[in-house]
Amino acid sequence: MTYMPQKIAYLGPPGTFSQAAVIGRFGADCEQLACSTIEDVFAAVAQARADCGLVPIENSTEGPVNNTQDCLIETELSIVGEEVINIEHNLLVPKHAEQMTVKVIASHKQSLAQCRNWIRGNCPDAELLECMSNAEAASRVSQDDGIAAIAGNLAAEAYDLHIRARGIQDNEDNRTRFIVLQRAKAASSGVDKTSILVYTRNEPGALFRLLEPFQQLQISLSKIDSRPSKKEAWAYVFFIDFEGHVDDQKIEALFDRLKTCTEEIKVLGSYPAFDQAASDSSDNISEASPRISQEEPERPQVAPLKSKTVGIIGLGMIGGSIALGLRRKFPNLDILAADPDTQALKAARKEGTLTGAGSAEEVIAAADLIVLAMPPLAIPEYLTLLQKHGKPDAVFTDVGSVKSHVLASLVGCEAKLSARFVPGHPIAGSEKSGYLSAKSELFEGRRVILTPHADNTASAVAEIHLMWRALGAEVFGMAPARHDEVLAATSHLPHLLAYSIVDLLIHQDASKELFRYAAGGFADFSRIASSNAQMWSDIAIANADATVAILTQYIEYLDELKRLILRRQGQDIKHLFQRAKTTRDNFIVHQQDLSRATAMTNDAKSYRLRPGGSIFGALRVPGDKSMSHRAVIFGSLAKGVTRVEGFLEGEDAMNTVAAFREMGVTIVGPDSGRLTIYGVGMQGLKAPRAPLYMGNSGTALRLLAGLLAAQPFESRLTGDESLSARPMGRIVKPLADMGATIEMTAAGTPPLQIRGADLRGIDYDMPVASAQVKSSLLLAGLFAEGPTRVTEPAICRDHTERMLRGFGYELEGGYPEPEVSLYGGGTLRASSIDIPADISSAAFFLVAAAITPGARLTLHHVGVNPTRTGVLEILRQMGAELSLYNECEVGGEPVADVSVSYAPLAGIEIDPALVPLAIDEFPALFVAAACADGRTVLRGAEELRVKESDRIEVMATGLRQLGISVETFEDGIAIEGAPVLGGATIDSHGDHRIAMAFAVASLRAESEITVQQCQNVATSFPGFVALAAEAGLNIEEIAD
Repeated sequence: MTYMPQKIAYLGPPGTFSQAAVIGRFGADCEQLACSTIEDVFAAVAQARADCGLVPIENSTEGPVNNTQDCLIETELSIVGEEVINIEHNLLVPKHAEQMTVKVIASHKQSLAQCRNWIRGNCPDAELLECMSNAEAASRVSQDDGIAAIAGNLAAEAYDLHIRARGIQDNEDNRTRFIVLQRAKAASSGVDKTSILVYTRNEPGALFRLLEPFQQLQISLSKIDSRPSKKEAWAYVFFIDFEGHVDDQKIEALFDRLKTCTEEIKVLGSYPAFDQAASDSSDNISEASPRISQEEPERPQVAPLKSKTVGIIGLGMIGGSIALGLRRKFPNLDILAADPDTQALKAARKEGTLTGAGSAEEVIAAADLIVLAMPPLAIPEYLTLLQKHGKPDAVFTDVGSVKSHVLASLVGCEAKLSARFVPGHPIAGSEKSGYLSAKSELFEGRRVILTPHADNTASAVAEIHLMWRALGAEVFGMAPARHDEVLAATSHLPHLLAYSIVDLLIHQDASKELFRYAAGGFADFSRIASSNAQMWSDIAIANADATVAILTQYIEYLDELKRLILRRQGQDIKHLFQRAKTTRDNFIVHQQDLSRATAMTNDAKSYRLRPGGSIFGALRVPGDKSMSHRAVIFGSLAKGVTRVEGFLEGEDAMNTVAAFREMGVTIVGPDSGRLTIYGVGMQGLKAPRAPLYMGNSGTALRLLAGLLAAQPFESRLTGDESLSARPMGRIVKPLADMGATIEMTAAGTPPLQIRGADLRGIDYDMPVASAQVKSSLLLAGLFAEGPTRVTEPAICRDHTERMLRGFGYELEGGYPEPEVSLYGGGTLRASSIDIPADISSAAFFLVAAAITPGARLTLHHVGVNPTRTGVLEILRQMGAELSLYNECEVGGEPVADVSVSYAPLAGIEIDPALVPLAIDEFPALFVAAACADGRTVLRGAEELRVKESDRIEVMATGLRQLGISVETFEDGIAIEGAPVLGGATIDSHGDHRIAMAFAVASLRAESEITVQQCQNVATSFPGFVALAAEAGLNIEEIAD
């Protein structure tokens, strides 16, 4: 607790172990109030005659203290702490009468029980006298009557008695746990326990159902006791202690489950757990339970801030939590604060959170990093102070939930200030406010949204990102306007509804009766109406435009719901409610997922395709996936701000974004294909706090393996089931030759465990042409000593080389030469990138038009890199009518509009030299071959067997189901074309390109085709179904 009480009530008289616990916890100088009974201690605190109370709750040998438990059932006080002391019992006799005959031994009944064996062995004839306390027993010691006492050292000092025998307790490990009571609740410390009492139904299995949620959520119990409930005969109440704080997400989930199997739950308190190990290793007992946990679970080392002094303007719940969290991570960091609440500043300084406090002007002038922890409407006033008093190289941020208001205020500021002010918003908090509600771990695992603006420098963004990362947050980037729209819907609207529905009920007749019968649902829904009214009214005004827009939609929606109810349309209402329930349940599951991995879409989907259809018009398919991966990688490593257009918003590319965010890079977007990357430089990546999940993308995993092999930290790369079966030896071996340390499974597959090392350049002749292997080695070579030279046996994609040159890195060789080399140690400069449409995605529509009589289709802004145009050449050789228009070069990459018209296709033998130039397009080309006249043969394509699936066998199986004659080889396939295809249900094996290929095949089918396991299409082609339908396919997506 940060609050230091002035008067402590305890079970007296002076000299008891309770007083020893008080002194151990609060120090000998605190004011003490000795009470006659445990009930009196509770009453003293409840009636404000004492600031807090301390009572025994259990002994390690004798068990629970029933009087305390009975008082806890009735009290409204909260447990705010615990203290554990070692119990050493001594036999006390009068001074100068050390050898008297002991006729009577006086003590508390528990102390007598704890020493029964010693008494039997040493004073078997002594009469036992039970007293209210050990101190009372000490006061009765008498030489004349032969009365001795069992008590502790404190009682011996208080009553001037001689210790005749020390440590007479039967159990050497004898301890008593005390609880600290207070009228207010305790804030979280990061290492807490919670005590509750629970009333259960008197029925078989009740205890099992009560304990089951703890096991399901993996919450550790430290104690469970039972007492008669006093409500009815043979009914019991359970006292349960467990790890965690009531504000923790996991504990909130626990209470939701407990509500279904209990009659009543009473929270006795959440409070800092007593650190017995620290107590045992120190002779001094801490003065108060700290809210800053000194024990951290083992995790990657937190990178230090460049800022030496952090200033926080506003030490409320958010500002205080930032201060507490930074102090926990950086014990030597100077942390200053300004706040009108001088008591909060005093408390924060007393517990060591702050190194100093002062006026806003003083704090701003002294700090290298300033956090404005205040409502949005208050920020403009402080921007003037930042401009006037801030250091010339200081960086600034805020925590407000409205960003457009902040940006509008920055317009009138100097450019230097604007460049260093990075707006931010932690998605964390509660309805509580004030420094006493602050928690050092508040931001652990929570999301923080940074909303950098066009004038921000990459270095300022990186420092603010680093601060939030140090606090345990997951940092995301978002455009300011988009942030305000999202928060209006997900935060501001719910608060408006909570306030308004409570206010509505107030104005109802018999409102008191309404509230009296309000149940848990009302309490859950209206909880946020307990939030700070001033703050939320400010937020509503600051974000008025976005809030009014979503509120208008909501009112229209409510009108529609009202009409459904009036018309008694129960099925429609049920459908609406079920849809909402499913969405909310999925949200909860993802929010409580601690893996941090960005999982792929796992809901099974199928495509139902009716035969026929026509292809006509003009389309632009999504951006190139290969280039999207590389844009994120190089933009993150560059110095400055990289802006990307045409980014593919598919799951594979988004997993790459998530990986670099986890490594400390601020990335804003994507928003309609636009991405802004605030590069951290070649040496700026941070150790990931969790495995980096690459989903279905072999490209991303292999490229990142090369990059991470040279970083000064350990990392782990994982993927989905398909990726986890793909071979990685082809990159691990040459990277090991460079000095990398990479572990894979015994089968040579992911996950990859990578320990960064100093690398040396090598000359490497690739046995098989692979752009992924080449790119992985070149990425490692950026950090290696000396030159890295890669020679390919046949031409393969050169996106990496082109993009490196676009970012200002010098290379030698490259397409059309088979050899490319670079020297390590250079730098990358931020760039603007326009990613063209992905030719691999365009291939499905090229084939669709080529096989459909009467078709004519134009695909705009397609990437026609000569190392990727194999699909165009193969289709031309088969007889397709293809033309390129508006050819130009964008960011070093050639692009063009591609027009294709139907023409009869003929089977061909595909030149093996074209294989690496069309490796990803063969599933679509196999469909073209199935519709061609004659036999098409492909050899030299063994690479297809180790893609997302064995594409040779899976395509062969599906084509046979459609009535096509197919022969397979280890390195290829032969397909005998037919004028029409049949119908079938085809398993795509979760391979996105195979799913789309068989969708295209429906254009020449006689009957319906169903393609199963299509959910992974989103990895490379989000929106495929809608675009395919627009082009003319009769396609429908259905849930499996």
